[in-house]
Amino acid sequence: MDHSKPCRGFVPSSLRGNAPGLVDRSDQISINQSDIPEKNHQTPLMRQIYKLAQRAIVWLGPEGNDSQDAINTLHYLSAQFEIVQHDILRDSLSMVCFPTPNASEADWYQINTPLLHSDRTWRSVEGLLSQSWFSRLWVWQELQLSSRLALVQCGSDVMDWKSLIRAVRLLKYKLHVPNYIRDRCVELALTAQDSSLLTTDGVLYRSQQLFSSDPRDKVYGILGLTTPGFACRLRPQYSLSLKEVYRQAFQTCIDVEQRLDVLSMCELTTCVPDSPSWLPNLQVQRPSSYGWSWIQACTGLSCASHSFCEDATMLVEGIQFSAISAISPSLRGGEEQLFTLYRGFVPDDQFDDSYVTGGSLLDAFAATSRWGRLSERIWTSSKPNISSPSLEEWALVFKKALSLHESSPNIGIFENKTFHLCSKALWRRKLIRTKDRHIGIGPPDAKIGDIVCLILGCYTPMILRPTDAGGFRVVGDGYLHGLNDADGILGSLPKGWNSVLDTDETGVFRTIYVDQCGTITEDDPRLPLLPSEWERMEQTRTTEDPKFFTRYRNVATGKIINSDPRMFPHELRRRGVRLEKLRLV
Repeated sequence: MDHSKPCRGFVPSSLRGNAPGLVDRSDQISINQSDIPEKNHQTPLMRQIYKLAQRAIVWLGPEGNDSQDAINTLHYLSAQFEIVQHDILRDSLSMVCFPTPNASEADWYQINTPLLHSDRTWRSVEGLLSQSWFSRLWVWQELQLSSRLALVQCGSDVMDWKSLIRAVRLLKYKLHVPNYIRDRCVELALTAQDSSLLTTDGVLYRSQQLFSSDPRDKVYGILGLTTPGFACRLRPQYSLSLKEVYRQAFQTCIDVEQRLDVLSMCELTTCVPDSPSWLPNLQVQRPSSYGWSWIQACTGLSCASHSFCEDATMLVEGIQFSAISAISPSLRGGEEQLFTLYRGFVPDDQFDDSYVTGGSLLDAFAATSRWGRLSERIWTSSKPNISSPSLEEWALVFKKALSLHESSPNIGIFENKTFHLCSKALWRRKLIRTKDRHIGIGPPDAKIGDIVCLILGCYTPMILRPTDAGGFRVVGDGYLHGLNDADGILGSLPKGWNSVLDTDETGVFRTIYVDQCGTITEDDPRLPLLPSEWERMEQTRTTEDPKFFTRYRNVATGKIINSDPRMFPHELRRRGVRLEKLRLV
């Protein structure tokens, strides 16, 4: 096949006019989609094709729906500021942006400065950013590998990709923009995020949110973005069943990371047909806000302890923490329904009651509404993150919203950016309460009697459903207030200690512990001294590390691991932790 043959019938004249001599080399043209052996051979080559491309041109179609106004608006906005640093833990860009020397609007970079565009202009921007091109999986790989000089073109209007994404990243954080704009910017910013900063399960998670015509491409279409350890074990085989392709990806991800974080992508209502419940269905698109549950780090620096059986079951080790005793309906509406859900879940006169792990029930619900994303939990440079509200601040706003109804004259409070994010994060999910009085968030199919389990090597609590045969079906991931940093396994921290999330200079997530005197350490005060046969190493992140890790080396054997040896199952049992083998079916 001659892959360099010009295919002018496929290239719009307006696009050829801006790029003389353009040769169209899209995968749909160069690969015979009905020839499985050819697809198996050609798909791995797409990484090199994209990487060696001199320029990618994003063709969004002919001009229409005020697309010219949209491109001009985004181009003008992006020319007003520069981004110095983008930290995904921060909720604000105010500390990492500055105006350009020739900015006409020198304060536009500030998140609280309104952009006084008309509704028609905002709708034109929404229309441009909602083009299906942006949600295609193959586009993600293309832009990640060839975006250095990429252009975005609609009709005869052109802007460079970097300028578009700079504008998108600011709009994502702006306080006074329509929520429908923010939603589109959140999704597009994820596509633009450097994939080399993602964990292996993070790449799979992003793949789940994007569209591909062949569901096998949810795996094969991202091989160019994954680690060598993942990609070399998964050669495209389009003749395999969908179940087998996803099973191989699932097991390889676990082998690479030595974690079970990928379990958080499971959802009982969307299982692959005729597959076990522990196998994530990558072809089901879930909102990007579903990824908030990692923030709990609920099993600390434990590694995966698992095995696969011939009967398609999976054995894991963990704790049956507590059974669900109450659930709410699933959230299907917006911000107003979010608080209707909370009001219906707990009587007003109980919000001042004490919560099981401390504080009031109101504080627990307020923190749960943000999945724990508060300044006390997320730090930056070993200082509280002032860009996120404190629990005290957020609880006051939360209490005010609880007192309002849809007919209230102060209904404008629901336009709060954070309320919108909270409703997005809870979309389709349910509020849950356990028998031991913990409250949290459960998956769409959560039912009374399901068990909240803490599985070693999995950063989020998992909701499991007991079967008559003694096994468990995976219902989905969740959040339980008060279970941060292995509290459900090791117990509460000693008096005067607190645990927070921080990042080091390389962006590595880590849990740090702070005592009442302000002393900071990475050593969990609940754990004994590190055994003499192990030593902590410098933790330079590699592309195959999980989100939370610390590197240790065995001084006798030289073996290097990315988990804490004091969290090995036998060490936990020796200290009295009642671990169980849980059979997932």
